[in-house]
Amino acid sequence: MITAIKHSILLKVISIVLAFNILGISAISANDKIILNSGTSVIMETTQPIKSEVVKAGYTLYFKVLYDVKVNDKIVIPAGSRATGQVVRSEMAKGLGKPGAVEVQVNSVEALDGQVIPLVGGNLYQAGDDNQTEAILLGVLLCILFLTIKGDNAVIPSGTMITAATAGTYYIAVE
Repeated sequence: MITAIKHSILLKVISIVLAFNILGISAISANDKIILNSGTSVIMETTQPIKSEVVKAGYTLYFKVLYDVKVNDKIVIPAGSRATGQVVRSEMAKGLGKPGAVEVQVNSVEALDGQVIPLVGGNLYQAGDDNQTEAILLGVLLCILFLTIKGDNAVIPSGTMITAATAGTYYIAVE
């Protein structure tokens, strides 16, 4: 009976020591990574003009992060990092003065440790100038050929700022 009690106490002591060792190891591992919370803002800019007459839906686009994204004064997404997006919709200008339009969406950004972080809410939309009134009036009053006047194509200039947010919580390895 005394032997059973000794084994039971010894088993409890060993269990407690192992538990503290495991917790100590996981605490060390957690300190090597920073938590990037869902909804963290990332401010970027377009790296080239995006023109409705050139791009088509599905085209891949690249953006540049403008400012360091920091958590607890540690950089998790450095300024200059590349973000990736795509053209969601693109329409060329048409006759009767109808304008062109382009819509793009930022999908992800690369973190300091190389992880690809999904983003949400980073949409840009631009429409060209509408010349419909001009085309119809001139076409009816002067000459039917004025009905072929096109609207302007849409252009999102290079350097246009766009803000998106992280789509989930991620652990980023920092130095």
